[in-house]
Amino acid sequence: LVLPIKIIALENGQRGSDRYIMERNMSEFYGGCEKGANRSAEKLQRGRVGARKRREENAKEEMIMRTFKIALCQQKIRDSVEENFEAAAAAVRRAAEGGAEIAILPEMFICHFIPADMQEKAQELGGSYMQRLSRMASENGIWLVGGSFPETAGEALYNTCPVFSPDGKTAGIYRKRYLFDVDIPGKVRTCESTVFSTGNESLIVDTGFAKIGVALCFDIRFPQLFIDMAAAGADLIAVPSAFSFWTGPAHWELLNRARAVDAQVYVAGVDVAYREDAPFHNYGCSRVCDPWGDVIAGADRDEELFFAEIDPKRTEEVRQ
Repeated sequence: LVLPIKIIALENGQRGSDRYIMERNMSEFYGGCEKGANRSAEKLQRGRVGARKRREENAKEEMIMRTFKIALCQQKIRDSVEENFEAAAAAVRRAAEGGAEIAILPEMFICHFIPADMQEKAQELGGSYMQRLSRMASENGIWLVGGSFPETAGEALYNTCPVFSPDGKTAGIYRKRYLFDVDIPGKVRTCESTVFSTGNESLIVDTGFAKIGVALCFDIRFPQLFIDMAAAGADLIAVPSAFSFWTGPAHWELLNRARAVDAQVYVAGVDVAYREDAPFHNYGCSRVCDPWGDVIAGADRDEELFFAEIDPKRTEEVRQ
């Protein structure tokens, strides 16, 4: 190795010794080598970090795009809150055992869909209903769309759907935006607005593998709500419902399919099972529709738990 040597003039005008000159130049040379090596190492490290980020982004994208299983718990309403919670807990447990990552309970699963019962059973968000739903999620390690219950909030009551993560934490709260007021002489009469106030915000929960939008029953008659949630990234819109036996045959499946087509998104409508001696007759016949509007899974009128596979790639195909 031959090192370049410069003669460096000192302040007194004298030339330094050969030894001084050699040490000075060798120091500069090795210093330059060290800086170059550091720059190379920094460049290599940046490349590794960039590659790792790309791998993480690709893995995240693959995770988001993967197929996942949901369970719809079409539950018959019993006459006591305790019985209804026991039935819901059993259904959620079976959903988890069947491999579902998301379980969905029906609207107002704790009581009958009549004003007196809903007012009597109303409870604040910090009460036992939320605690029991949280335990259902955490004990089974499952995402839980907790149907709905009558929520007390100050002077107001809301028809409220909570969503829980697999560790039991509250992931979101949705208050029903469109209330069901109907009077069909000789068939069905109910006025939800005499009991509840309206919510004013939509809800989308990010599970890490999918985004879930939430609507409640009568909301399904309002297309823009679903279109807006799909535009905000929802992969699936869960619709816990207590759909009427009298309007169900004509409208229930039609509306589930229509909202799926409108928004080009999966729609999972979970209704309460039919019970002949109930004070409010529900339709049952829960449905899961894909973004093309095809029914990919469904139930009859009786109490039932069933599963459906949700494939985000199908949504991409439909939207192309």
